[in-house]
Amino acid sequence: SQSLWYAKRKGFLATQERQGSLSLTLTYKGREHLLKLQRLGLAVSKPAEWDVTWRMITFDIPEKRRYARDTFRLSLKRMGFVKLEGSLWIYPYECREELALVTEALLLKPHVRYFLVESFDGEEALRARFALSQPSTTETASAD
Repeated sequence: SQSLWYAKRKGFLATQERQGSLSLTLTYKGREHLLKLQRLGLAVSKPAEWDVTWRMITFDIPEKRRYARDTFRLSLKRMGFVKLEGSLWIYPYECREELALVTEALLLKPHVRYFLVESFDGEEALRARFALSQPSTTETASAD
């Protein structure tokens, strides 16, 4: 009962009386907090070879959803994303399923965009940070 009282006081649960009995509902803040606790083990698997494609995430989450925004940012960090600037983050491996899980749980789908990028200025530093090899280019030699 103490845990229920605490969850209700923190805004994680809402109570409602229905047909003579008390009903508990998980609030948005409760969902966000639950995800925060669950995602401690959330990890993106890294393939043996990099597919030379960057995953860029950008988001514009309203101030009134600050808790969700902070939770989303923390999720990106824990998955291994690197912040490029503001709300632009990058990661070299496939992570669409993990991102879908987080955006669904936080109800942020309309606020998050996912891009696949082949190259960008300054990527050398990020390749080094993620310990990725330089992509091989096959140059054709022209004979005169």
